[in-house]
Amino acid sequence: MKGLSVEDVLQRMMHATGSRNQADLANRLGVRRAAVTDAKRRETVPPDWYMRLARMHQANPVWLETGLGPEHIGGGDPEDFALVPKVGAVARMGPEGLETSGDVEGFYAFRRDFLTRLSTAGPESLKLMGVAGDSMEPTLRDGDVVLVDESVTEPVYGRIHVVGIDDGIVLKRLDKRPGGLVLLSDNRDLYPPIEIDESDAEHVRLIGRVVWMARELH
Repeated sequence: MKGLSVEDVLQRMMHATGSRNQADLANRLGVRRAAVTDAKRRETVPPDWYMRLARMHQANPVWLETGLGPEHIGGGDPEDFALVPKVGAVARMGPEGLETSGDVEGFYAFRRDFLTRLSTAGPESLKLMGVAGDSMEPTLRDGDVVLVDESVTEPVYGRIHVVGIDDGIVLKRLDKRPGGLVLLSDNRDLYPPIEIDESDAEHVRLIGRVVWMARELH
């Protein structure tokens, strides 16, 4: 996508640091020139580069990655921010589930104090993930992005979790029943509960709990 390629990110990093070329950028980042070449080959920029430039040049990590928002962090301490990865996995809200990729697509800056309120385990336990389908409407809609706390390894009944079933992942509320678990949709007129017996527990894994969501307004 235009503006989001590694080449675009590196160009913004060069602009933010006043680097004449990529060799100069590597020097300012404190890495070998080959590291920049490797980032281009892998089509991914190491997350610590964003925070390094935020600390040294007050560069806004979101602007560096996307070109959106202000170029600089106005008056804020870069240490107050943490980068949260957005993975390529898409959680289906229907019964079929889907997992396209666990690869990191990019990083988004959040205030650390905000993330600490959402997860006592800290920013390192959090990931952003897109969702698809309509089974969790009206709470969640197709195209929303959710923040998942992967430190939650035990069910919090009544809350929305990301649940892996075989190779797929779904978003459901959890409830318990004798001898098993129930996955509940919010759109219950169209999606009946999914009952999981203890004998099928080996096919089910709790990936984390949804602690926040974002939605584009049209």
